[in-house]
Amino acid sequence: MRSAYAAFLAAAMMVAPTMGAAQTAPVEPQPAVPAPTPAAPSEAQPAPAAVAVAKPAPAKVTITPYGFLLLQSFWNDGPFAARDYPGQVLQNHDGGAFLMSARGTRFGFKVGLPDDPFTGAQLSGVIEADFKGQFIPTVVTSATAAAPTCTITGTAPNQKITCTAGAAGTNTVSTTGTNWYNSILRMRLAYATASWGDASSKLSLVIGQDWKIIAPLAPTSIAFGYDQIFTQAGNLNNRDPQIKAVYDAGAEGLGLNLQAAMLSPQDTAAIFATGAVVDYDAGNRSRMPNFEGRVAVNYKDSGKKVAEVGLAGAVGWRRYNNTATPNTTVDTTTRLAAVDAIFNLPFVTLQGEGYVSDGMEDSYTALLGSSAILNNTVPATNPATIASVTNIQSEGYWAQAVLKPVSFVSIPVGYGMAQVRYHGLPASFLATTQRVRNAQFHTGLLFNMTNPWKFGFEFTRTTSGYANNLGPATANQYVLASKLDF
Repeated sequence: MRSAYAAFLAAAMMVAPTMGAAQTAPVEPQPAVPAPTPAAPSEAQPAPAAVAVAKPAPAKVTITPYGFLLLQSFWNDGPFAARDYPGQVLQNHDGGAFLMSARGTRFGFKVGLPDDPFTGAQLSGVIEADFKGQFIPTVVTSATAAAPTCTITGTAPNQKITCTAGAAGTNTVSTTGTNWYNSILRMRLAYATASWGDASSKLSLVIGQDWKIIAPLAPTSIAFGYDQIFTQAGNLNNRDPQIKAVYDAGAEGLGLNLQAAMLSPQDTAAIFATGAVVDYDAGNRSRMPNFEGRVAVNYKDSGKKVAEVGLAGAVGWRRYNNTATPNTTVDTTTRLAAVDAIFNLPFVTLQGEGYVSDGMEDSYTALLGSSAILNNTVPATNPATIASVTNIQSEGYWAQAVLKPVSFVSIPVGYGMAQVRYHGLPASFLATTQRVRNAQFHTGLLFNMTNPWKFGFEFTRTTSGYANNLGPATANQYVLASKLDF
């Protein structure tokens, strides 16, 4: 009923004007009257006020989480120094192991900030961590007191006995598998970036802990998410607190990348002199930062980097204290040069790096635990009598081809090697158990179950050689890994 009523009203409204026109007598057409010209604005008739344009709301801070959940299953047929990475094979023939770990799980946050109104800089930052930090040891306190210690002095009959009470208890530190599996958080990256320009020409200032400039490439792998494959076998990599300037030019075609950085010095505890602590090693004692620089030429097609070749160099200083002679120090200068290249072709990616070092390799995650030999006066084992320092020269490289037969399958095949150059080393060095050569062959089958979820089966064969010339030690590692990116 309501529908019919509504239809009737609509029809009546359409017909009514037509009927009215039919009943009206025709009228002669009249000439059109022009519209009046608007009066000019005056004080009596002001112009209409301009409509205010709304200003855009200020940009907000954006936080974008990222990371991955990683599970690794390791099966080793030989004695690796670390069971969750095939970096060094021991000479003790201890045997193999099976191990599973989720310590490589990583998370981070990318922070976007409003542009700085004073400098015009685009501001951003990164905070990243994983669970491969140190593990908390178990401290065990003994419940019983130690026996007293007594000393007899003098001769009979005038002997004197002096006793010192034993300690109420002693503390021992032990580490169990539970401690290892539940390791604490570790900071990887923490830096802020200020950038000026666009993709065609951009200058950036990076302040904080970031990857070093030297050797910027990372071999393709799923299993090795926190320790890159070929580490200690030609792949230099490390993260340092630094102040870095980056200039990138060229959004299409040929491009140029320039980088320079001042970094906190890092070297190994194995070359500590007497009285050293973790924040006062030989590099810190020099009172000088390390410096790195890199220049690279690249080619881009549709915004994608097709190829890049880079050359890099680094320099650092170290100081050793001769504490047997007050105010006497021994200084040395360390240097390193490196080359890197990557080519992204339709069905394969080719990439690799190489380097030569003069006493600086231990500033990176590399072959040597110590890149220097301390030459002491008599006695030769007393580090307080350092007379001179010999830099250990070394070299290394790695190369990898990543085959991509289909979009969801990758097959990495690569080899890496690092070794000491014996030129100028003292004969006493040859009698040590210092590792002087390390080589890794790595391959695998990587595939995507879905876009964010990846699986990989990877194989690594490692051969380690030592200065004592007792023959190389070889072992194999097989890894099945699951990685869920977010």
